This record gives sequence, C-alpha cells and structure tokens, in this order.
Amino acid sequence: MTLVEIIEEHNDATLEELTELVEEKTEIKVSRAMMGRISNRLNYSFKKKHSMRPRKPAIA
Repeated sequence: MTLVEIIEEHNDATLEELTELVEEKTEIKVSRAMMGRISNRLNYSFKKKHSMRPRKPAIA
C-alpha cells in the first residue's frame, strides 16, 4: 500500500492518525512533522477537526 493510497483512503484522518496508519501498514515510523511535509508536497490539505460543544440555550 502506498502513502497516497493511505491518505486517500483515510482523507478525514489527522496527521497524527496518518502517522499511526503508515506505521501500522508499512512498519515505517514517520513523525507528524514529516507527514505534514509529505502531504504538502503531494498537495493534500487537512481540515482541523473541531469538537462539538453543546450550544447554550438562547436567553429570551
């Protein structure tokens, strides 16, 4: 499995998650910074995952 295939298969993964996936599938350990540089060179961008906080009720 290639790095591009891993990224495309898990396109919603964070850089940290991708580093773990790469190590799991290829047995090659890659740092988060290296994964960021690789993804930039491949023109992939990642959106930050935002946690969903409960909204406060509107005050009338």
